[in-house]
Amino acid sequence: MKAGFELLRGAAFLDAFSGGMPCPTLLMQGSLDTLTSPAGSEAFARRVQGDVTWKRWEGLQHEIHNETRQGEVLTFLVDWMGRFC
Repeated sequence: MKAGFELLRGAAFLDAFSGGMPCPTLLMQGSLDTLTSPAGSEAFARRVQGDVTWKRWEGLQHEIHNETRQGEVLTFLVDWMGRFC
């Protein structure tokens, strides 16, 4: 029960957060995700300051790394990470 409460409290904090991200941040989500809100994630990415990259994967669900476009998702991730090496 405490874990559930802490998850809700953390979600409320992030929903209101508009500060800066301390390091480069990549947010990726499938457009058909029914476990978390793609619109909420996109709003968060647009609201915070700093080096934030938002990538919506059209037609994918929650586990974008395990779906039909897995190779494309992982390539995007590795290319994004390569910007910092």
